[in-house]
Amino acid sequence: KTPADIFRLGARGDDLAALEGYGAVSVRNLLTAIEARRRIGLERFIYALGIRQVGQATARLLALHYGSAEAMLTALNRPHELKLHVRGALNNGLTKDEIKEIFLQTAIYCGVPAAIDSFRNAKEVFAEDK
Repeated sequence: KTPADIFRLGARGDDLAALEGYGAVSVRNLLTAIEARRRIGLERFIYALGIRQVGQATARLLALHYGSAEAMLTALNRPHELKLHVRGALNNGLTKDEIKEIFLQTAIYCGVPAAIDSFRNAKEVFAEDK
């Protein structure tokens, strides 16, 4: 239904194996390839956004400067998007402590008020996660 649904195919491996031309090996290879694309680097993500005047070189510089999508969203003061990324980071294996460390680092570059807002937003996501 949506492009993100491709990452949920693992739960339907048996249905895939039942399709003509798909055996257990084909399904395993397909799911392995999909899983490998689940995570992309920040520079590729920034470039893929298609922001005007942001080519691959600028995307690389932004990724090097901010280090994570969460830090970049803190700098841009985008609380709603930040919550989505914190939730995604938790789903992808980052720990709460690792996420908190990102926001500690952003206090240096983005200012304490921005970092405090990010901590507050992350705390809301952490509370939902329980």
